[in-house]
Amino acid sequence: MAAGKFINNPETMTDEMLEGAAIVFGDYIDVQGHVIMRKGLLEDPDPKVTVMTLGGSGHEPSSIGFTGLGWEHLKVLGEVFAAPGPEAVLEGIRLADRGKGVFLYVGNHAGDMMSAKMAVRMARREGIDVEMAVMYDDCSVFGREEKEQRRNLCCAPTLGKMLGAASMKGYGLAEMKALTEKYMNNVASLAVATRGATHPATGMPLSVIEEGQMVIGMGHHGEGAKGSEPIRSARETAELMAGRIAEDIGLAPQDKVLVTINGSGSTTMMELLTVFKDTVHYLKSREVEVSGQIVGEYITTQEQAGFIMSLVRVDEEMQELFDAPCRTAFVTKIS
Repeated sequence: MAAGKFINNPETMTDEMLEGAAIVFGDYIDVQGHVIMRKGLLEDPDPKVTVMTLGGSGHEPSSIGFTGLGWEHLKVLGEVFAAPGPEAVLEGIRLADRGKGVFLYVGNHAGDMMSAKMAVRMARREGIDVEMAVMYDDCSVFGREEKEQRRNLCCAPTLGKMLGAASMKGYGLAEMKALTEKYMNNVASLAVATRGATHPATGMPLSVIEEGQMVIGMGHHGEGAKGSEPIRSARETAELMAGRIAEDIGLAPQDKVLVTINGSGSTTMMELLTVFKDTVHYLKSREVEVSGQIVGEYITTQEQAGFIMSLVRVDEEMQELFDAPCRTAFVTKIS
């Protein structure tokens, strides 16, 4: 058992976490095994296209999902840092199918993609109308011409918010697919870390970073790191990262962007707010308007230190969907 972790049994960590989530967030979600659903989804008298996703646990609160009104309807959860199996995802698709189609968006990670593709094939053989879209926003390694090779990093919150609002507005599966493709053509993300995470079951480090160093381009689980450098100030780091992202998506004066500054697990809100402020100032210097933001610890990897920056250029449709009301356990927006 990992030292310094308040757990009971490494083999039941995810189950126990979900049991607690069902109690704490019972006004927002229903939990059925490893499936987390919007409260009352199965009894909804006016179903729309159902938005769902999947992923491993250990990244709370995102592991539990931004499940609720105006966001995703359902999430299938795997064990710690592991994708759920295809059968579990298929069961989630079956529950999600309310007769209007199921839109599954999934991160570009090997396990997630394998389970999702297999589950979608099985669901279609059962006659379920399901569409799948892939998130690939990490610009640290591959250029935009190779964007399908990119990992998913931190675009899920803003994309999921738009998809949930689109569902409420009555979008069909084809419209959801077009929206996601437009979104992916305008988003990029980059991570920086100053300390790696450990696996909560074993205590083993996922990555090791020397004291006083930072790594730009590291993935959620320590993958992709290609060298460290001395830690810079918040302003220098924000400008360096925002500059790389802006060049990747081709930001131009008068563009509007949504900014996500996501803490990786043990970064304080003081730091995140400072980085966000410095990011806004940098974008203003390029005559780019920040038209919305998500700042906080949402997609975490245990006690990893650092943050992820994500920028997405938006048009009128995307902005309207992002601004639409929502009610979830972690984000509530009132019109």
